[in-house]
Amino acid sequence: MRWILLAAPIAAMACAAPKVPTSTDEVDSLRARFIAAFNGKQLEAISQLYSTDTIYLPVTGNRLVSRMAVHNLYAQIFGKFTPAIALTMKYAERFGELAYETGEYTETVSGPEGSLSLVGSYIFVYRHDGKDGWHIASQAWTEQHPSRSE
Repeated sequence: MRWILLAAPIAAMACAAPKVPTSTDEVDSLRARFIAAFNGKQLEAISQLYSTDTIYLPVTGNRLVSRMAVHNLYAQIFGKFTPAIALTMKYAERFGELAYETGEYTETVSGPEGSLSLVGSYIFVYRHDGKDGWHIASQAWTEQHPSRSE
């Protein structure tokens, strides 16, 4: 009997607040700003797109946690290479203060030893951080089949 008394209010709360998908316009804008900052090697601009407690999962498999860790990664990349990325969003959905998108990317990374072409998939999780607006809360990349040209 006791579990019924607890279950009824929980069920009522779940039914009272249905998740209704909302516009992904903010997600589209954030993606466009990411691409522009990444391709322009704009370290501060790209760093500010991430939440302070972001979780970043690069194709290398090591886990980065925090905006500063992502900032340091991009500082290393931009210091040695010139990357160019294109993102093709396949699906995006937003529920209130959270949104996610999945898609495919192509990237060319040029450096002193030649260039590397990468193809893979990605997922971005976005979170609205109150007055600070939308940020990338989590990001993961996969790599499908790299090729090297000299």
